[in-house]
Amino acid sequence: MVPLGCKWNSLSAAPALLGLVAGFALARAPRAAGWTATGDALDLEQRDLRVHDVFSASGANTNKSPDSNFPGALGAPLAIWKAAVEWGSERHGGGGGDPSQLNGLGSGAANYDPSWQGLASGPGGPNDNVHAPLSGSAPGVYAFCETPTSDGWRIRYYQGWQWHGGPGLALAPGEIDLQGVATHEHGHALGLGHSSAAGSTMLANATGSLLGLRSIESDDVAGIAAIYGTKVATKPRVLGSELSGTQVVLHGLNFAAGGNEVWFTRRSGGDGTPVVVPALASTHGGTRITLTLPVAAGPGDVLVRRPGSAHACLSNAWPFDTDHPGTSGGPIAIAGVVPVNLWTVAANPQSIVLSGSGFASATAVAIDGVALAAGAWSTAGDSTLTIQLSNPMAPGMRAVEVTNPLGTSAPLQVSVLPPTLPALALSSPISSSAKQLHAFVGAEPGSLVWLCASSSAEPTSLAGIVDLAIGAGGQSLFLLNMWSIDAAGSVTFSFQFSGLPFGTPIHLQAAVLPVGSALPLAASNAATTIFYF
Repeated sequence: MVPLGCKWNSLSAAPALLGLVAGFALARAPRAAGWTATGDALDLEQRDLRVHDVFSASGANTNKSPDSNFPGALGAPLAIWKAAVEWGSERHGGGGGDPSQLNGLGSGAANYDPSWQGLASGPGGPNDNVHAPLSGSAPGVYAFCETPTSDGWRIRYYQGWQWHGGPGLALAPGEIDLQGVATHEHGHALGLGHSSAAGSTMLANATGSLLGLRSIESDDVAGIAAIYGTKVATKPRVLGSELSGTQVVLHGLNFAAGGNEVWFTRRSGGDGTPVVVPALASTHGGTRITLTLPVAAGPGDVLVRRPGSAHACLSNAWPFDTDHPGTSGGPIAIAGVVPVNLWTVAANPQSIVLSGSGFASATAVAIDGVALAAGAWSTAGDSTLTIQLSNPMAPGMRAVEVTNPLGTSAPLQVSVLPPTLPALALSSPISSSAKQLHAFVGAEPGSLVWLCASSSAEPTSLAGIVDLAIGAGGQSLFLLNMWSIDAAGSVTFSFQFSGLPFGTPIHLQAAVLPVGSALPLAASNAATTIFYF
């Protein structure tokens, strides 16, 4: 067990240190809430962070793959930027960038968001808000944050460790995950002490590579909410951007009618102060701000600050690439769908993939006005949304709509047809005596269907009648039911199995006689369910 963090109270004017350490235990009385606070909080003038990128470990800067959610950053700076935005109020852009966090980066849900300001030319002082390596090592110490932090902070990483810059999950023996450690240390910068809650990022003890610290957990969220307040509904939100030439259009919610500031990442140099465009009015009911791109702005993040100094006056951080004009986020716009034709019943699970923009902030997806369950759709960045479809589906033209906080898309039409060949799908890969199993068969309306079952996957051939992939030559073939395909291009059989040995495979297949056809019967695909209890 590796103790994480130690606090030294200096007897001189030097700052105290909150760190990530190994080798000795932290003596602190546990508290019921888990998280602890240092009494510090960052006001809106202390939201910047920079990285002094002189890490000597070979693994710290091996990540050379650009990420659209983190424009302009690679290697160790990219890992540390990801660590900071995990504490942000909501998903950072599309939320992608870390394969270990399937729900996306940006989990703080409080009135706190960082302002990424790129690279620092040096380590700076203890109040300069810089993540910087430190030569040598100290007994068991990975990194530390210099406190108090309300007037600024600095995080130092000892060069003696084999730092791993991610984003991969396969660390070599002895490597320490830079993003995970940075997430823990940035929590100290925000005003959090150590936690006694198992699994939390701010836990005082952990083991291994520390990769698991990348994702903040419920106790960490409770701690940051106690310091900055749970994210309020009136907090400004940037939900998209457009860059055409030097014109910038920001889409979002809760912008003030006037007096807004827009903050950009500075292209190079500087002391961490963002490039600020002041005194901007919003239009379209506080959902749009239009401005000219400042010359000093570079790739990074854009934030909007309403008039005021409260934590909730600053928006989330939205990725903004000054070097690549285009559209990111904003109102939902569906550009296309693949495939355009679907089946009433499909042998394999069906999905459609929508392309367009604005999907990163999608809140609902509906087909013919009926909202889909949250697990039935997912986004991959801002430009792709995938819908998992259920069996059976009604034939005809189906209208697909996607909603985000800025509105609902125009309906997109997809076509649902009876399958050209008989298709069989099951509601579950397992069966039991306590639950009904549903078998869905799709075919031309009016066709006759015989649903067959067998415990054998050996074929059956009945000359001139049907060829099946199950039944062992008819020795283990049972007719479960017979019905006809309705006008919707499908039929559903429901039944329960009982009295079978545990683990018995049940193979099913449909034999179909299309309207106006003669023998032999057409066979669907075979499908299998396992009887467990």
